[in-house]
Amino acid sequence: MRAVSSPPLLCYSEPVVTENAAGPGPVAWAHRLTIATAFLGALAYAAWEFVEGGPGSTARGALALVVAGGIGLYLRHLRARLVAKLTPRAQP
Repeated sequence: MRAVSSPPLLCYSEPVVTENAAGPGPVAWAHRLTIATAFLGALAYAAWEFVEGGPGSTARGALALVVAGGIGLYLRHLRARLVAKLTPRAQP
């Protein structure tokens, strides 16, 4: 029986990110989409709590609005932070 050898490991000889790469890429877009979905979900939950009524629903609705406000602020400032973090820098 012949032994099975594994293929040699491939290593990158050059940086994966090139200097021509522009912007944060598709992962940043997916992150913004996820955060926007959370924002809309918090608003929908707050509206549902206010309409539904019942004991404590006003407090839960108000808390959902506070959370939605925090998510909205995060989403507003996300683009600038992602571009700053993910844009390739010139190597010294």
